[in-house]
Amino acid sequence: MPKRILICATQVPFVRGGAELLVEGLRDALRAAGHSVDVVSLPFAWQPHERIAESALAWRLLDLTHVNAVPVDQVICTKFPSYAVRHPRKVEWLVHQHRQ
Repeated sequence: MPKRILICATQVPFVRGGAELLVEGLRDALRAAGHSVDVVSLPFAWQPHERIAESALAWRLLDLTHVNAVPVDQVICTKFPSYAVRHPRKVEWLVHQHRQ
């Protein structure tokens, strides 16, 4: 049975890399499997450090249980701080960059 799935993805404006490709690939694979899938993005700035808590709070305040009065079956979170979002059927596909 097809599900309505939202993928939560943190977006750093003007930056595109592996995490974005991973989210697009996940979206495309879930659609190919017959699910209704969309990506929800919020911008993220880690400088100054004081803004990090605000970004996490923005995700926490989102209500993704319903969209247009229709239930969302599953939420898949990816990069920090998207996994702060609340949903009764949330899974985390943790994407973490290690940069030197």
